[in-house]
This record gives sequence, C-alpha cells and structure tokens, in this order.
Amino acid sequence: MKLYLVRHALPGQQGYDNRFPGPGLGSLGRKQAAWIGEFLSNKELTSIWSSDFIRTMETAKEIQLHFPHLQIRKDKRLRERQAEEETHESLARRVKEWCLENLEQINSQSVAVVGHGGSLNMILNFLDPGYQKFNYPYINEFQVRTPIAGIWEIDLHRDSAKLNTCPTQT
Repeated sequence: MKLYLVRHALPGQQGYDNRFPGPGLGSLGRKQAAWIGEFLSNKELTSIWSSDFIRTMETAKEIQLHFPHLQIRKDKRLRERQAEEETHESLARRVKEWCLENLEQINSQSVAVVGHGGSLNMILNFLDPGYQKFNYPYINEFQVRTPIAGIWEIDLHRDSAKLNTCPTQT
C-alpha cells in the first residue's frame, strides 16, 4: 500500500492571491494533470483526496478518469495557507488533524492526496518529522518540497519515498 502526494498542476493565472476557490488550470496545467492521471492509472488506488480549490479538483478529476468507481473526497483541511489570514502553525495543526484522522487508511490502502505546496509539506513533515528520513531532491525558496505537478510515491511500510516529476514543468 502506498501514499501518493500530488501537487496540483499549473494554474492558468499567475500571481493569484491564493484565496478560495483560486484559479483553474491553464493549458499547460491540463497537460500536466493528464500526465498525473496517466502516471497513477496503473496504481491500485483505493481513494482520492483533494483540497477543494479549483486547481486541485481539476487535477484530481484527471486521476478519477482512470478510477471512475472512486469518488473524490474533498477536505478543506488540505487547502493551502492563506498567508494574511492564517499562520503557519494553524496550517500545520489542521493538516496534522487530517493525517491523524486518516492514518489507518493511509497505512492500509493506496491513497492519492491532491494538495498544495504547504499542505503537502505538512503531510511530509507528519510522516517524516524534520524531513530526515526521505531524500528531498527538490526544494524551492519557500521550502516547498514538491514541484508543481510532482508526485511523491511513499511506501510507509518500507520508509521509502520517491519524487516523480512531470516531464512538462514549464
């Protein structure tokens, strides 16, 4: 059983303010989302979780095309942090709450979670406190460890993780 942490594909609008519901995917983002869906199509997913932002839902729907029997489970706790209105600590608390509530499922099934840089970082830090256990080949100036349209493939039983990146990043 594996956990797939998916950062949403590229939004069509740049310089957005990150408020709900946010922008949808642009033309490149739709190609990236299709790649994400195709990449995960041969995995044995048992559930798909997503933030309720437009760009994450559109990305999750590309995954769902390959798993029509699965419903996308939206959860506001997977949203990105709204810097002016929410502290980093608040983001960490709500994502940790989501992790604790879903830990049994995460440990026993193959789950895809479509989120944002901040929420995925919090899940990674929950699974790997201090970011010490896994290799992190990508990190940006905001300390985000997942590139746009990146997929972490995590095997919790082996304590291993691999970052897969979309061949069409920009």
